[in-house]
Amino acid sequence: IAIADVGFVRGDMLRLGAILFLIFGGAMLLFYFVSRRAASLAVHPLEQSVARERQFITDVSHDLKTPITAMLANADILAGNPQATVGEMRKWIDGTKQAALNMRALVEDMLVLAESENARGLQTEGVDFSAVAARNALFMESVAYERGVAYRMDTAEGIFIRADEAALSRVVASLIDNALKYEPTGGEVTVTLTARHGHAFFRVCNRKTLIPPEALPHIFERFYRLDRARGAGGHGLGLAIAKNTVEAMHGSLTAESDAAHGTVFTVTFPLTK
Repeated sequence: IAIADVGFVRGDMLRLGAILFLIFGGAMLLFYFVSRRAASLAVHPLEQSVARERQFITDVSHDLKTPITAMLANADILAGNPQATVGEMRKWIDGTKQAALNMRALVEDMLVLAESENARGLQTEGVDFSAVAARNALFMESVAYERGVAYRMDTAEGIFIRADEAALSRVVASLIDNALKYEPTGGEVTVTLTARHGHAFFRVCNRKTLIPPEALPHIFERFYRLDRARGAGGHGLGLAIAKNTVEAMHGSLTAESDAAHGTVFTVTFPLTK
């Protein structure tokens, strides 16, 4: 007959069970917080996308509502004066036409934006970037003269890249036009094209026009404009289209702005070998 005290065994088992329970509870709690954080990180881009789409719809509605309102008002005026001659109603007719043209321009820009985002129809081939840049820079010289802006061009020759020539030409013209549009009278716009370290660098610089630091991250967003009230025409799609188009051709478009150098937009492409 043997008499043994098993109390210490029972105590050790209870302590082991408590430790295992604490470990399990801690692991589950850690798993919960990690899962919640991971879910938040995964959902954040989706939330941003939804927010951008909502903002896009709001901006489109705003930019379409203005010309539609003008057209309806003009139509009411025309309908209320059935005995008036065309000459007497000319300004209302012209106003309706201009509103319709603005709507068409917006729709065309939206179609171009959609195509650039989907990278459709861009068949890249060897393109003389020097010729494209020089041609468009020279074409915009008269615009700079009319706006009283000093205009300087320095495009190196013999720079070749792979791109869609028509799309590249639109990007170059759009960036120069955007610079001239916002540069005040007496300002200066510089257009340069250089090659270095296997890449081509096309730069458009505004000397007197600066972009606030808080606005700089948003300038390539659809419908984003620095000052809607003052405005300079357009619908805020030009830079978004330009960036999508450049990236569709395996290039990059960046923007920098500071008091020392002004505002500089830089298009970068690898040189063809």
